[in-house]
Amino acid sequence: MKNIFCTVFLIACALTFHVAGAAIPESQNDTTLVVQDTVANKVIDGACIDFGKVTEYDFGQIKEDGGKQSGSIEFKNSGNKPLVITKVMVSCRCISLDYPKKPVMPGAGGKITVTYDPKKQKGVFHKAIQVYSNDSMARHIVFVKGEVVE
Repeated sequence: MKNIFCTVFLIACALTFHVAGAAIPESQNDTTLVVQDTVANKVIDGACIDFGKVTEYDFGQIKEDGGKQSGSIEFKNSGNKPLVITKVMVSCRCISLDYPKKPVMPGAGGKITVTYDPKKQKGVFHKAIQVYSNDSMARHIVFVKGEVVE
């Protein structure tokens, strides 16, 4: 009885996958490929700020009376035109930012330097930094985090 049930179940699964695969018209498959090509062309044709997998800088634990701490988030222009960062913003006065003011050429890299002042900021922090540029997405968000201790 178990063998019959397993056989019927496997046949039903096979039919389901066969029907599901047949239900997608060829034109939809073509559309998907065009969308993928469009995305790839969009990244290649123009400036493209690429933070890679590291979109967050971790200060770790820092002392409240230890003075300002600095770190950087690196990026690369993976596009084919110069990248211009127009503005970098954060909502906390405890953070100051420095970034390239000149265009970053295709294939070249740069960094956004983040300086955190832990004075009167005891506890865990997690801040968003908005990076505006001539990248097709216009705005990217990266983060800094850490914990201020006594």
